[in-house]
Amino acid sequence: MTSFKTLLAVALIGTTSAITMAQTIPEPAGMSASLSVPGKKTMADVIQVSAEVKAIDVETRRATLVGPKGREFNLTVGPDVQNLESVAVGDMVTVEYARSLTLELHKNGQAAVGRIETVAEGRAPIDEEDGGVRVIDRMVNGVANVVAVDPETMQVSLEGAENSMVVHVADPEQFKLIEVGDQIEATFLEGAALSLTKKASAE
Repeated sequence: MTSFKTLLAVALIGTTSAITMAQTIPEPAGMSASLSVPGKKTMADVIQVSAEVKAIDVETRRATLVGPKGREFNLTVGPDVQNLESVAVGDMVTVEYARSLTLELHKNGQAAVGRIETVAEGRAPIDEEDGGVRVIDRMVNGVANVVAVDPETMQVSLEGAENSMVVHVADPEQFKLIEVGDQIEATFLEGAALSLTKKASAE
């Protein structure tokens, strides 16, 4: 429907931190994919970013990293990463993790407008696939009301619990399904680090 950062802001529309949170995401290199069915779209990608370790807790496997633009972000390091004990504050690392965002249209929705954010305190396996454990580090679920639809610009105005925003819907087939009075539910999932590789020190 629109850019990944804007979709994340939709998921966080219930608070004034929406734009701030979107801006803290590192600009990544990686792969991405999307799946769309009438009234629902999911975007997913695998992020690879270089960062400096600001804080690390081996017991909980939580790390605070500083990205290329000086922005901090927190991650849980997944169980497949075996070298965590060798990583220290100040090290430069390359980290890879997965995230996804699903937008779902609810016709004449009656759900309470707002958001719920859940952050894993440690390792939180939710599924097993091909013998491995996938770990969800953070989940944000939000609901916003559709208050205006502009067919000329294909823009939709959304109103959350505290804020409102306008998003552009690029897919005309999805756009024509949306009407005033509907609700948009957004679910953002951020996975634990799939890999964390310490960079060699420059001589």
